[in-house]
Amino acid sequence: MTERILPGEPMPRGLCWCGCGRKTNITKETNAPRGLFAGVPNRYLPGHYGRPSLRTRLFRQLIIDPSGCLLWTGVTDRKLGYGRIKVDNRMQPVHRLMYELFVGPIPDGLELDHVRDWGCYHYNCASPAHLEPVTTRENALRRERTLREQGRDHRSRTRRKAA
Repeated sequence: MTERILPGEPMPRGLCWCGCGRKTNITKETNAPRGLFAGVPNRYLPGHYGRPSLRTRLFRQLIIDPSGCLLWTGVTDRKLGYGRIKVDNRMQPVHRLMYELFVGPIPDGLELDHVRDWGCYHYNCASPAHLEPVTTRENALRRERTLREQGRDHRSRTRRKAA
C-alpha cells in the first residue's frame, strides 16, 4: 500500500495532492495560466483533482453508536459484515484502514481483533480504540469463546438446536 498523506502535513514534491500518496507525472510543456511548468511534477494525477481524501470518504460513511462504536454504513462484505471501501481500485477493510490512519501500521504476523471485552460487538465497527493486534490463533480462540457464550457453533455460525 502506498504511503498516505494526512491533512495538514506538508505535501512532498512529486506526490499527488489529493492525499493518495502516488507519484505524479513530470510536466513536459510550460502552461503558466494552468500553473504547469516544464520539468516540474504535476500537483495531481489525472482525475484526482477535486477528489475527496480517504479520510473524508471514511468519515462520510461512519456514525457513532451509543456504545461508542464508529459504525460503517457503507458497503459491507456478505459473509460477516465488515465494512469495505475502494482504495487504489481494490476493496479494503475499513477497520484496517482506520487503524493504520490513526494508530499506525499493523505489526507483521498479526491481525486486528474487535475486542468484545471492551464492549465492541459489531463487525462493522471501525473505531481504532476497539481494535487490538493479535495472532491468528488468539483471534480464533476469542471468536470461539464469543460464539460459545452466544450459544452458537463456531463451525457453522448458526444457533445450535436445543436437545
